[in-house]
Amino acid sequence: MILSDELVDYSHRVQNHLTDSELTKSGDACKFPGLPTDRNYILGYHPHGLFCWGAAACFATESVGFSKIFPGLNPSCAILPSTFKMPLLRELMLSLGSISANYDEMRYRLDSTLSGETGNLTVLVIGGMNEMVGGGSGRFTLYINRRYGFCKLALQTGTSLIPCLSFGDTKTYGLYIARRGTFFRRIQDYLYLRLGIPFFLCYGIGLAPFRTPIYVVVGAPIPTERISNPTRDQVAELKARYVESLRNLFNQYKKYFGFGAEELELI
Repeated sequence: MILSDELVDYSHRVQNHLTDSELTKSGDACKFPGLPTDRNYILGYHPHGLFCWGAAACFATESVGFSKIFPGLNPSCAILPSTFKMPLLRELMLSLGSISANYDEMRYRLDSTLSGETGNLTVLVIGGMNEMVGGGSGRFTLYINRRYGFCKLALQTGTSLIPCLSFGDTKTYGLYIARRGTFFRRIQDYLYLRLGIPFFLCYGIGLAPFRTPIYVVVGAPIPTERISNPTRDQVAELKARYVESLRNLFNQYKKYFGFGAEELELI
């Protein structure tokens, strides 16, 4: 897990009440004091990849030391609701602290006036099924143009939005990409709508993924003010800020992880 410069600076400003000039003079910019625990967060994880190995490693387990990096925060990954209908897989997801990615459950967890809790960090893989079966082959394509619900939820609950990019998740498996309009893609879409489960064809080392590094870069939170009934313009304005943060994050770090020649494609 890589903490962006913007995240470290933000943390110092909020935790230590520093201005930009005071932050520069303090000389402690390289030390990360964590994020405030008096609020809740939505962490938008991009791209999905086939199995979100980066999200699972960083936020569902202690493999990178989440509790030491972000002391006091309680992470949960929001996953496909149909996952909780599958025996054994359901128990595994619950043991990792996952929650269902439906509106009511997420709102309860994020709204401190409903749950009475703060310090909750909900990881939401925004691209969903389209990004899962439409990615692969090392392409850096994000399905986000038609996604507005996460911004509306953030405004309704006064939750800060954290952009997060994973470099390498799309390289863990080879994937047969069924383009829109093809027969196989229509079957995929039909089964997903009927059963809520994405179907795909992929290959790795047997069932295991290819041995490839995954670098998860976490950006700075975008604070919001609670608005019970946000307008379309307010939701669109927040999303524009979020997308701009994603672009900056990608352009700043892509050269370090083998994506220097790639452009960020938003669909």
